[in-house]
This record gives sequence, C-alpha cells and structure tokens, in this order.
Amino acid sequence: MNDISPRLYLATPPLADAAAFAPALHEALAA
Repeated sequence: MNDISPRLYLATPPLADAAAFAPALHEALAA
C-alpha cells in the first residue's frame, strides 16, 4: 500500500485538492 500511495497521489491531483479542501469544508459544516 505504501509504495502505491505516491503514484496514486501523483496520478490524482484533483483528489489531492479535494483532500486539502476537506478540513475547511468540515469546519464550515461544523460551525
């Protein structure tokens, strides 16, 4: 799993952006 992870991350920039955005979205929903 650990060695597939970097390749998966590089192959999915939109997913990485979504992951970065998720905490902010969670805070907005929780507030």
